[in-house]
Amino acid sequence: MEYFYLPSFKAAIKKLKKKKAYKKIVADLTFFLSNKTKDQLLQTGILISKDGLFTLHKFRLKNSVSGKGSSSGFRFYLALTISDNDNVILCSIYSKDGSQGKENLTAKEVIEILKSINKEIEALPNLESLKDW
Repeated sequence: MEYFYLPSFKAAIKKLKKKKAYKKIVADLTFFLSNKTKDQLLQTGILISKDGLFTLHKFRLKNSVSGKGSSSGFRFYLALTISDNDNVILCSIYSKDGSQGKENLTAKEVIEILKSINKEIEALPNLESLKDW
């Protein structure tokens, strides 16, 4: 599988990384995603939406800095392309805890994610890859 991310995902990571409580977010995310198959991702995530080109899933991610479980860590959304390529697009991430914390994404925010994915999916080879981090 190859991992890509939307520009808004990168911006959210940069913003969270600045806070001491979230400083290991990239390492936590990389650890979570490393060596996972598509089936393993599908088993751990919650299906949010299914489109003809992709499925959108929500995941819990433990914040290794806080020492708490994944329920108070991060939430992130990713899209899995429905093709032979098994590309993954990281779409959105936020904290459930602390100064940047929020409860859930609103329906409007999820719709915006879906619009972004539909817009960017055609340019998939041009999106930045997680390998670039």
